[in-house]
Amino acid sequence: MRANKWRVLTITSVIILAPILYGLSLYDELPARMAIHFNINNQPDQWAAKPFVLFGLPILLLALQWICVLITAAKTKTQPPAPRLERVVYSIVPVISVVVYIVTIQFSLGAVTDIRRIILLLIGLVFIALGNYFPTVPVESQWYVSHPHPRINDRDLWRKMSRQLGYAFVVGGILMIVTLFFAPLVSAICLVLVIGWILGLSLYSWYKSRRISS
Repeated sequence: MRANKWRVLTITSVIILAPILYGLSLYDELPARMAIHFNINNQPDQWAAKPFVLFGLPILLLALQWICVLITAAKTKTQPPAPRLERVVYSIVPVISVVVYIVTIQFSLGAVTDIRRIILLLIGLVFIALGNYFPTVPVESQWYVSHPHPRINDRDLWRKMSRQLGYAFVVGGILMIVTLFFAPLVSAICLVLVIGWILGLSLYSWYKSRRISS
């Protein structure tokens, strides 16, 4: 693994674990069981013990971050890196970890917190960020290309599909943010449609690649 990957792991690990200090400072004020999941109407429907929420969840997210970084690092040993998109991917778990940790604690302390809007805003911003940088991923990084020299058809397909996927992510992210001002059901329907759109484009890309290679 290159040195910068270890640097990324160190910095992001500190960011993910740092909110534990905030939880410790309020430990005695927090209830024994804390809400960890909410339905679309902003009502908690799952709870967990306080120690698990304050310590277990950050550790689980830390493990997820390490998996993401290590998988990406392993991939770049045999394929060209996509540094812009990698920076976005490396930022997702730390940002979500900090925001969700603080929001969870505030909700448990009785603060008026609109979980749905916070989560939708996070999803929207992540989608927009991914969409802006997705087209910068080199064709050589795609699983269906002919290595080490991609065919012209491979390049044309990826150039077209990366633009379409980037557009879908950006538009989907904007829609998620817009639905903040509508009823929860509208947000849920939009999220399903956006995910379906992205998955549909991905499947179409796979289908086209199979036709090219056959």
